[in-house]
Amino acid sequence: MNRNEDLSENLNYTAPELPILTSDEHLSELPTFRELMHWHDDYEFILVTKGVLDFDVNGEILHIKQNEGLFVNSGRLHFGYSEKKEEVLFELVIVSPELIRNMFNTEFLDTISNTGNVNFLMFHKNMLLWSLLDRMHLINMKRDKNYQLELQSEACLLVKELYALCGDVVQNEPEEMAVMKQMLNFIQEHFAEKLTVSDIAGSAMICRNQCFKLFQQFMKMTPQRYLTQYRINKSIELMGTMKGFADIADACGFCSQSHYTKAFKALYGMTPKQYQMKEIGFTNFEDKK
Repeated sequence: MNRNEDLSENLNYTAPELPILTSDEHLSELPTFRELMHWHDDYEFILVTKGVLDFDVNGEILHIKQNEGLFVNSGRLHFGYSEKKEEVLFELVIVSPELIRNMFNTEFLDTISNTGNVNFLMFHKNMLLWSLLDRMHLINMKRDKNYQLELQSEACLLVKELYALCGDVVQNEPEEMAVMKQMLNFIQEHFAEKLTVSDIAGSAMICRNQCFKLFQQFMKMTPQRYLTQYRINKSIELMGTMKGFADIADACGFCSQSHYTKAFKALYGMTPKQYQMKEIGFTNFEDKK
């Protein structure tokens, strides 16, 4: 996962020329039916077509049912999951405000993205918002001639509809949110180093107990578990570039290759080598554990 300077997620857009990402998603592709908490500057939209997607936005728990959609505002902490570990199918559309930002609409975009505005909106399949997103997904998948212009046109209508729905809403972001982001930033900057809960808490100048409390409130897991899952996610990114699993383990902050293999298997139900063979289709080095 690439990061910006503030360590928000830097997305790999599906349209090479445009900052937009669309895809059909299966929640079962995640090993625990749960993604890690993250954030990015882009607007994120989810259209659930089957099942019920549990979703956390800035610590507030939502349940998105079939034929319901969700808008997650810019910069909000969020992650999707299934508490019952059941399959969920959904369309994902992520749009950067930069896709249409210009001298005429910057004020509207900044109003929507402002931390005082809504963290999220839920909407139904029969609303215009769903139709616009569904069209954007189809346009980006088909890639007909001049699809870039079509996407920009639909994005303008999308922002217009968003502004109509939440342009005048004002609310306060909890102070704990800045503290939470600061601790996540620290983990994401120093995951390769030996870290303790005290180190993580100290990065935000809070005590260990408060650190545990905030992680449970916003992440639904302990600081240690988040750190381990983040390290494993980073290790997967390195599988195609590094010489061996021992090197990967060391680069991601694990004390040994055996510790890495044990943590990986606990999360994915398979060893790193088995994962590499299954998901990437090859292995270029030996798994010694």
